Amino acid sequence: MTRKTFRIGKDGKIHLLENAIRGQIRDFLRQNGIYHWLNVQSPLSHKGLPDITGHFRDGSGRVFHLEVKTERGKLSKPQILFGERCKEDNIAYCVPRSFEDFEKWFLSIKGN
Repeated sequence: MTRKTFRIGKDGKIHLLENAIRGQIRDFLRQNGIYHWLNVQSPLSHKGLPDITGHFRDGSGRVFHLEVKTERGKLSKPQILFGERCKEDNIAYCVPRSFEDFEKWFLSIKGN
């Protein structure tokens, strides 16, 4: 069974779904040897956990969090709060709305 990866909008354009964007990002992370995992939300989970968490294997101890959304996707209040806390604590956090958003952000923080 194949998963649906896009929808056709009222404008007639093709729009990728979150699972497709998340898949592209995870493929990139795997291909570049970046240790990461999916955070699966459950009733016992901390509210607002991001979709993907990872860390650089360069001895720096740097962690990053990704909350994948589509162009029109909205963050919940707990997701907004999680992102704000990450920024306050200087933890890398991004809400990519496309693979290109992620790639630009990732390349900008990788060397820092």
